Amino acid sequence: MAAVTFTQGPNYIVIGNRRMITGVFNTAGAADTFATGLNFISAAMAMENTNVAMGLTRSGATITFVTAGATTANQLMVVGI
Repeated sequence: MAAVTFTQGPNYIVIGNRRMITGVFNTAGAADTFATGLNFISAAMAMENTNVAMGLTRSGATITFVTAGATTANQLMVVGI
């Protein structure tokens, strides 16, 4: 598992008592990860940009992206504490 590569961000934003992370990223393979640094992830959303199916799983403060291969210019939004 490799870490995702951000091309923009990640941007860390505080809204009330929540933290939001946004950015544009690339994946190299089927199980790339992003360690958010949050204590708890409330919601996570990724939008792919290369017509390759993408899903994600979260475990603790780490998100694992499930893809059918390499992807580029994907958008990410994570909300947590």
